[in-house]
Amino acid sequence: MGCLPIHSKNMRSTLFAVVFLAVVCAVLALPEKPAPLSDAEVQSLFEKFIRKYERNYYGSERETRFNVFRENVEMPVTTTF
Repeated sequence: MGCLPIHSKNMRSTLFAVVFLAVVCAVLALPEKPAPLSDAEVQSLFEKFIRKYERNYYGSERETRFNVFRENVEMPVTTTF
């Protein structure tokens, strides 16, 4: 026994409405893109990273490491399956 064909125009309209609402709900359930971090927030995270992992950066190396850290923090996270 297969699916019953939809003969009624009213049934097709109802089915369309249900599918449309399901798609709208799915789109609304998507997570919002988070706001970018401020410079102060990134600096604070960098300082915590340095303390946690006992890093010591001086002079231009500190600036270089901070810039790499900032790029990594701002990089979007992607998931592949």
